[in-house]
Amino acid sequence: MNTFTKAVAAGALIIALQAPLMAVQAPVQSAEARAQTSYERHRERVCRNRGTAIGVVAGAILGNSISGHHRTTGTVVGAGVGGAAGRAISEDECRRKYDAQHRRRR
Repeated sequence: MNTFTKAVAAGALIIALQAPLMAVQAPVQSAEARAQTSYERHRERVCRNRGTAIGVVAGAILGNSISGHHRTTGTVVGAGVGGAAGRAISEDECRRKYDAQHRRRR
């Protein structure tokens, strides 16, 4: 398995491990409101996962270039750190973006 494949696998693992954390219990709503809320949550998840994936790739590339002799270790660690950082950054930006859209609709 080459280094890039390992980095992508590490990123996929990070995303998979965070999936149960994204499940939220919504209050009882009408079917139309529930469908709209479900769609908004889906868009937010896509936004956050995109940030995580970009962070994994960027972190893997940066970790590989910085690591010196232990390129595989640097790549995997960089992918993990980049994924976590990308997730945190995109989560904050996505929340602000979708909160602003929700306020405009009211």
